[in-house]
Amino acid sequence: VTNSHQLSGKDVKRIIKEVSAVFPSLSEKEVKKIIPSKSEVTVSKMSNKTLVYSVAGGCPVFFEYEDELFPTVYTLWEYPGMLQTVFTYSEVMRASLDVVHINNRFRTHGESRTCRLARRSLRVQI
Repeated sequence: VTNSHQLSGKDVKRIIKEVSAVFPSLSEKEVKKIIPSKSEVTVSKMSNKTLVYSVAGGCPVFFEYEDELFPTVYTLWEYPGMLQTVFTYSEVMRASLDVVHINNRFRTHGESRTCRLARRSLRVQI
């Protein structure tokens, strides 16, 4: 963590609005449960320039990487339907680990083209 501070009420409203826009599967009530409008929201800047949003000293709820908002694992546990889930088996996951992450783009070995991926959660079944 390189820097951490509490967001102003205006910034909290902006984050709530952004969460509602980016994750339309969440109801307004669910968004306000994750980030209550009158709560203390802390943003922490990590050394890789990722911003991590936490509510009232609790677990992180969202993070922002390269201007894109993502839920944390803690938020996905509470609201698993907020992202489309891709299911796979542990054997397939091991074989899939030769995917190379390059600048928020993914390329598998043997492919020369890159593509931007949508937000998804990955659930590995053992």
